[in-house]
Amino acid sequence: MLKQRAVFLMRDNTPGLRARLLRLPLRLLEIPYTLVMRARNHLYDRNILPARSLGRATISIGNLTTGGTGKTPLVRWLAEQLHQRGWSCAILLRGYAAKDGQSDEESELRQLLQSTNDNPTLVKAGPDRLASARAILADHPKINLFLLDDAFQHRRAGRDLDVVLINAAEPFGFDHVLPRGLLREPLIGLNRADAIVLTRADAVSSADLDAIIQTIKTHNPAAPIYKSRHVITGWTDASGNLHPADAIRNQPVHLICGIGDPDSFGRHIRSMGANVVGSQIFPDHHAYTRHDLNIPPSSAGLLLTTEKDWVKIAPLLTPDFPTNIRRARLELQWLDGDAEKLMALIDSRLGKSRIP
Repeated sequence: MLKQRAVFLMRDNTPGLRARLLRLPLRLLEIPYTLVMRARNHLYDRNILPARSLGRATISIGNLTTGGTGKTPLVRWLAEQLHQRGWSCAILLRGYAAKDGQSDEESELRQLLQSTNDNPTLVKAGPDRLASARAILADHPKINLFLLDDAFQHRRAGRDLDVVLINAAEPFGFDHVLPRGLLREPLIGLNRADAIVLTRADAVSSADLDAIIQTIKTHNPAAPIYKSRHVITGWTDASGNLHPADAIRNQPVHLICGIGDPDSFGRHIRSMGANVVGSQIFPDHHAYTRHDLNIPPSSAGLLLTTEKDWVKIAPLLTPDFPTNIRRARLELQWLDGDAEKLMALIDSRLGKSRIP
């Protein structure tokens, strides 16, 4: 896969003269990209390029690296928490690789979030978050809070709170900005964060976690740092039935996914005791075809995929297709009581008086 090869090349420990020579043009391209991002951030920091309010309380959930930090589980969790606190919430997404006006994450969140008529959690994808906010408010004026999914670099949209996610398993994009590494902007951008969430904090040693925290504090000593992990709590089959998480233990399974960090999915499945006999890894936001699912049942046992992939796989299933496909029910779990700490920060920043 092209992306996997690129990531392999980006690693500084990739050996050989050929790898070093291939990294050289990436390093040369990194320089102008970095300068552009620094200049852009400078203009926003000085309010030469102004951020514009969405007209309601706004929380941004974003990251410094491309993909794979686990934004969707956090956005879903936050939407549910805010709903319980009485906020009327709408989620605005960028909508990468949107097809027929609907992106992968948009479809996934709509399926996962439970909405009620009196306090709906709306989901809308579009590259212009301001235009999306205006469109939602025109039809739903009682919305009083926007959650921006993947908006740390979308500085044109104003926000009351900037939450930045960092994947502890691969925290800083190989310490280089695109295309030499996976950073969307230099690490100094962390100084804009109001709160930082370490995802997959259980995937590294305590020493490595301390080193990550020290690097973060070098760029932002003030922002609180919260730790979390992702846990598969069950498996949903094609009929919508939920099976226990340990149902895959000692079972032969075949993985199908096209997400930002497919390696973490595979590691998670193996850590649960499954026998991974094969996998089909596609690019992020892959547009599935029926051919992609032609896996002989005898060679696979269970076919395991993610919720994000399921929204595109489900329409392809037919009565003659084997019903042994199951999607992971992935949930965010907090460490050290950090859920309460994060919500206390949000309550203090937004103010309960802003709830109608």
